[in-house]
Amino acid sequence: MFNHGERVIGLAVDSILDIVEDQLNIELANSAPGVLGTAVLKGRSSEIIDIGWFLSQADEDWAATAALGDRKPQRRRVLLIDAHPFFRNMLAPVIKAAGYDITVATDVDDVQGKLVAGARFDIVLADADEPGRLPQLQGVLAQDAAIIPLPSYADSRDTLIGPSVAKSDRNALLAAIGEALRARGEAA
Repeated sequence: MFNHGERVIGLAVDSILDIVEDQLNIELANSAPGVLGTAVLKGRSSEIIDIGWFLSQADEDWAATAALGDRKPQRRRVLLIDAHPFFRNMLAPVIKAAGYDITVATDVDDVQGKLVAGARFDIVLADADEPGRLPQLQGVLAQDAAIIPLPSYADSRDTLIGPSVAKSDRNALLAAIGEALRARGEAA
Protein backbone atom coordinates (compact mmCIF):
# COMPACT_ATOMS: atom_id res chain seq x y z
CA MET A 1 0.00 0.00 0.00
CA PHE A 2 1.22 3.47 -0.91
CA ASN A 3 -0.50 6.57 0.35
CA HIS A 4 0.12 10.22 -0.05
CA GLY A 5 -2.34 12.66 1.43
CA GLU A 6 -5.79 11.43 0.50
CA ARG A 7 -4.62 9.10 -2.28
CA VAL A 8 -4.09 5.42 -1.57
CA ILE A 9 -2.85 2.87 -4.11
CA GLY A 10 -2.44 -0.84 -3.44
CA LEU A 11 -0.12 -3.15 -5.36
CA ALA A 12 -1.07 -6.83 -5.30
CA VAL A 13 1.26 -9.73 -6.10
CA ASP A 14 0.59 -13.45 -6.44
CA SER A 15 2.96 -14.34 -3.64
CA ILE A 16 5.90 -13.05 -1.63
CA LEU A 17 8.67 -15.62 -1.59
CA ASP A 18 11.00 -13.87 0.81
CA ILE A 19 11.81 -10.49 2.32
CA VAL A 20 15.50 -9.65 2.44
CA GLU A 21 17.62 -6.67 3.30
CA ASP A 22 20.52 -6.43 0.90
CA GLN A 23 22.36 -3.98 -1.32
CA LEU A 24 20.56 -3.65 -4.63
CA ASN A 25 22.73 -3.88 -7.73
CA ILE A 26 20.68 -4.39 -10.89
CA GLU A 27 22.88 -6.45 -13.17
CA LEU A 28 20.64 -7.11 -16.16
CA ALA A 29 18.37 -4.28 -17.34
CA ASN A 30 14.98 -5.25 -18.69
CA SER A 31 12.87 -3.24 -21.12
CA ALA A 32 9.59 -4.96 -20.20
CA PRO A 33 7.04 -2.55 -18.74
CA GLY A 34 6.97 -2.76 -14.96
CA VAL A 35 10.37 -4.48 -14.64
CA LEU A 36 13.62 -2.66 -13.85
CA GLY A 37 15.82 -5.69 -14.35
CA THR A 38 17.43 -8.59 -12.52
CA ALA A 39 19.63 -8.51 -9.44
CA VAL A 40 21.27 -11.15 -7.28
CA LEU A 41 19.89 -10.98 -3.74
CA LYS A 42 21.22 -13.37 -1.09
CA GLY A 43 22.66 -15.55 -3.82
CA ARG A 44 19.40 -15.80 -5.81
CA SER A 45 18.55 -14.15 -9.11
CA SER A 46 15.54 -11.89 -8.51
CA GLU A 47 13.38 -9.81 -10.81
CA ILE A 48 13.13 -6.20 -9.61
CA ILE A 49 9.80 -4.57 -10.36
CA ASP A 50 9.37 -0.89 -11.21
CA ILE A 51 6.96 0.44 -8.58
CA GLY A 52 6.83 3.80 -10.39
CA TRP A 53 5.47 2.14 -13.52
CA PHE A 54 2.69 0.42 -11.55
CA LEU A 55 1.82 3.62 -9.68
CA SER A 56 1.56 5.44 -13.03
CA GLN A 57 -0.85 2.76 -14.26
CA ALA A 58 -3.13 3.42 -11.28
CA ASP A 59 -2.75 7.21 -11.20
CA GLU A 60 -0.91 9.12 -13.93
CA ASP A 61 -0.40 12.10 -11.60
CA TRP A 62 1.07 10.20 -8.66
CA ALA A 63 4.54 11.70 -9.16
CA ALA A 64 3.19 15.26 -9.24
CA THR A 65 1.19 14.56 -6.10
CA ALA A 66 4.24 13.08 -4.38
CA ALA A 67 6.32 16.10 -5.44
CA LEU A 68 3.93 18.39 -3.60
CA GLY A 69 5.13 16.81 -0.39
CA ASP A 70 3.04 17.93 2.54
CA ARG A 71 1.74 20.95 0.64
CA LYS A 72 -1.88 20.01 0.22
CA PRO A 73 -4.12 22.16 -1.91
CA GLN A 74 -6.15 24.36 0.41
CA ARG A 75 -9.56 22.89 0.98
CA ARG A 76 -12.47 25.29 1.00
CA ARG A 77 -14.01 26.00 4.39
CA VAL A 78 -17.77 25.61 4.82
CA LEU A 79 -19.73 26.73 7.86
CA LEU A 80 -23.03 24.93 8.42
CA ILE A 81 -25.41 26.71 10.79
CA ASP A 82 -28.49 24.79 11.89
CA ALA A 83 -30.22 24.56 15.26
CA HIS A 84 -31.40 21.01 14.58
CA PRO A 85 -28.91 18.19 15.23
CA PHE A 86 -30.71 16.00 12.69
CA PHE A 87 -29.87 18.36 9.81
CA ARG A 88 -26.33 19.04 11.05
CA ASN A 89 -25.67 15.29 11.29
CA MET A 90 -27.25 14.67 7.88
CA LEU A 91 -25.46 17.43 5.94
CA ALA A 92 -22.00 17.64 7.52
CA PRO A 93 -20.80 14.20 6.30
CA VAL A 94 -22.08 14.91 2.77
CA ILE A 95 -20.17 18.18 2.62
CA LYS A 96 -17.03 16.63 4.08
CA ALA A 97 -17.18 13.71 1.62
CA ALA A 98 -17.34 16.25 -1.22
CA GLY A 99 -13.90 17.51 -0.17
CA TYR A 100 -14.69 20.54 1.96
CA ASP A 101 -13.58 21.35 5.49
CA ILE A 102 -16.81 21.60 7.46
CA THR A 103 -17.48 23.45 10.69
CA VAL A 104 -20.89 23.27 12.33
CA ALA A 105 -22.62 25.86 14.49
CA THR A 106 -26.00 25.87 16.18
CA ASP A 107 -26.85 29.58 16.05
CA VAL A 108 -25.53 33.11 15.54
CA ASP A 109 -23.92 33.18 19.01
CA ASP A 110 -22.03 29.98 18.20
CA VAL A 111 -20.86 31.58 14.92
CA GLN A 112 -19.67 34.69 16.76
CA GLY A 113 -17.58 32.51 19.08
CA LYS A 114 -15.94 30.77 16.13
CA LEU A 115 -15.20 34.07 14.40
CA VAL A 116 -13.69 35.57 17.56
CA ALA A 117 -11.45 32.48 17.74
CA GLY A 118 -10.16 33.36 14.25
CA ALA A 119 -12.20 31.02 12.04
CA ARG A 120 -12.78 32.12 8.45
CA PHE A 121 -15.14 30.56 5.93
CA ASP A 122 -15.55 30.54 2.16
CA ILE A 123 -19.18 29.41 2.17
CA VAL A 124 -21.87 29.65 4.85
CA LEU A 125 -24.84 27.31 4.75
CA ALA A 126 -27.51 28.86 6.97
CA ASP A 127 -30.77 27.45 8.29
CA ALA A 128 -33.49 29.45 6.54
CA ASP A 129 -36.42 28.14 8.60
CA GLU A 130 -36.25 31.34 10.66
CA PRO A 131 -35.78 33.93 7.89
CA GLY A 132 -35.45 36.84 10.33
CA ARG A 133 -32.09 35.49 11.45
CA LEU A 134 -30.48 35.58 8.00
CA PRO A 135 -29.91 39.37 7.96
CA GLN A 136 -28.59 39.12 11.54
CA LEU A 137 -26.17 36.45 10.33
CA GLN A 138 -24.98 38.69 7.48
CA GLY A 139 -24.14 41.39 10.02
CA VAL A 140 -22.23 38.97 12.25
CA LEU A 141 -20.19 37.47 9.43
CA ALA A 142 -18.91 40.78 8.04
CA GLN A 143 -16.59 38.78 5.81
CA ASP A 144 -16.55 37.88 2.18
CA ALA A 145 -18.28 34.49 2.51
CA ALA A 146 -21.15 33.49 0.26
CA ILE A 147 -24.28 32.61 2.23
CA ILE A 148 -26.57 29.86 0.95
CA PRO A 149 -29.92 29.68 2.79
CA LEU A 150 -31.12 26.13 3.60
CA PRO A 151 -34.86 25.71 4.21
CA SER A 152 -36.41 22.43 5.38
CA TYR A 153 -39.12 22.54 2.71
CA ALA A 154 -38.44 20.64 -0.49
CA ASP A 155 -38.65 23.41 -3.06
CA SER A 156 -36.13 26.19 -3.46
CA ARG A 157 -37.39 29.69 -2.80
CA ASP A 158 -35.90 33.14 -2.77
CA THR A 159 -35.08 34.52 0.66
CA LEU A 160 -34.08 37.96 1.88
CA ILE A 161 -30.46 37.23 0.96
CA GLY A 162 -30.91 35.20 -2.22
CA PRO A 163 -32.09 31.87 -3.59
CA SER A 164 -32.21 28.91 -1.23
CA VAL A 165 -31.42 25.20 -1.59
CA ALA A 166 -33.53 22.59 0.18
CA LYS A 167 -31.67 20.73 2.95
CA SER A 168 -32.94 17.44 1.53
CA ASP A 169 -31.44 18.02 -1.95
CA ARG A 170 -27.81 17.02 -1.55
CA ASN A 171 -26.96 17.29 -5.26
CA ALA A 172 -28.39 20.81 -5.52
CA LEU A 173 -26.57 21.77 -2.32
CA LEU A 174 -23.18 20.61 -3.61
CA ALA A 175 -23.86 22.29 -6.96
CA ALA A 176 -24.74 25.55 -5.14
CA ILE A 177 -21.50 25.38 -3.14
CA GLY A 178 -19.48 24.82 -6.32
CA GLU A 179 -21.29 27.64 -8.13
CA ALA A 180 -20.76 30.07 -5.22
CA LEU A 181 -17.03 29.22 -5.18
CA ARG A 182 -16.77 29.63 -8.96
CA ALA A 183 -18.48 33.01 -8.68
CA ARG A 184 -15.77 33.97 -6.21
CA GLY A 185 -13.08 32.51 -8.49
CA GLU A 186 -12.23 29.68 -6.05
CA ALA A 187 -13.77 26.55 -7.52
CA ALA A 188 -12.83 23.55 -5.40
